[in-house]
Amino acid sequence: MLESTKAIEVKTGFDQLTEKFISNLDVAESSRKTYGRTIKQFFTWLESNATPGNIQKTDILNYKESLITSKKSANTVTGYINTVKLFFDWMETEGLYKNVAKGIKGTKRSNNFKKDALTIPQVKKLLESIKSNPGKNHREEMTNKRDFAMINLMIRTGLRTIELERANVEDIRQEAGKAVLYIQGKGHFEKDERVILNHSTLDPIMEYLHARKALPIKTKEDEKKGPPPLFMSHANNSNGERITTRSIRRATMKHMGESNISSPRITSHSLRHTAVTFVLLGGGSIQEAQTLARHKSIDTTMIYAHNIDRMKNAPENRIDALLEGGQA
Repeated sequence: MLESTKAIEVKTGFDQLTEKFISNLDVAESSRKTYGRTIKQFFTWLESNATPGNIQKTDILNYKESLITSKKSANTVTGYINTVKLFFDWMETEGLYKNVAKGIKGTKRSNNFKKDALTIPQVKKLLESIKSNPGKNHREEMTNKRDFAMINLMIRTGLRTIELERANVEDIRQEAGKAVLYIQGKGHFEKDERVILNHSTLDPIMEYLHARKALPIKTKEDEKKGPPPLFMSHANNSNGERITTRSIRRATMKHMGESNISSPRITSHSLRHTAVTFVLLGGGSIQEAQTLARHKSIDTTMIYAHNIDRMKNAPENRIDALLEGGQA
C-alpha cells in the first residue's frame, strides 16, 4: 500500500497536482478546464473537512454526501465523483497516493430529464409559425429562412446547438444516394459522425443557402477565410459571421414564444429530446433512437423509452376504466 504524500498537504501542492493531473488527460481543452474546476472544488472541500496527508475513503464518501445535500443534480454529483475517482486512479498509477476512491459509486440517475420534449402539435405549430413569417425586409427574410432550417434540422436529427455552430457548408455530402451532414459531436476532435438529411430537412437548408448566395462552391478568397459556416449571423454587428450557440438558443426561444410554447422546462435542448422521443413514438427501436442521439450508453436512451412506456401504459388509466365502468 502506498504511503500518504506531502504533496496533498498544502494548497500549493494541490495546484501542482492539478496541473500534472490535467496534463495527463487525453481530452479536449474544454474538458480539461472542466476537470480542473471540478478537482479544485474537491481540494477546497478537503482543506476544511479532511486530515492533510491522510485522506481516506470515508472522506470521499463525506464529500459525495456534501454534494448531494447541496442540492446538486444526480448527474452533476456523479460527474464530480468520477473526476475524483479518475484523480486518485492517476495518483496511484504515479505512485503518489493509494486509490482511496476505488469502488465509490455515483448517485442513481433520475428517470427524467431536466428539459421536456415538445408534443407533435407544438412542433407543427412552431415550424408553421416560422415558415409563414416572410419578414419585413431582406435581412428578416434571411433570418427566418435560417431559423426554420436550423430548428427543423434539430427536430429531425437531434443535433446539439454546438454541432450546428461547428457545421460548415462543405460538411453536406452525398453517400449511398443520400445527403448527409458530417458533424463534430460532443467530445470529438473531428467531424467523424453524420446524420442523414432527408428532403424535408435538406430542402430548407438549401433554400437558405441559395438565398444568402453561399452554395457549397469555394473560391480562393473563401479559402483564405476558411470554409463558409452552414449557418451565419445576420445581425447588424455580426452579419456574415458564424452563428454562436447563444444566438441559436435565443432564436429558438424567440420562435417558441411567438408560438405560445412557454415553459421553464422547454428550451433549445428540448428539440434534441423531441427528436429522440419521436423516433420511439414512430415505432423505432431503442437501438435506432440511440443511433440518432449518438448516446454512448444505451441506458441514457432507455430513459426515453421508460418515460414513453409510462405514459402509454399508465396504471392510472386502469383505475379510471374500472370506476367509469361501474363494476363492483
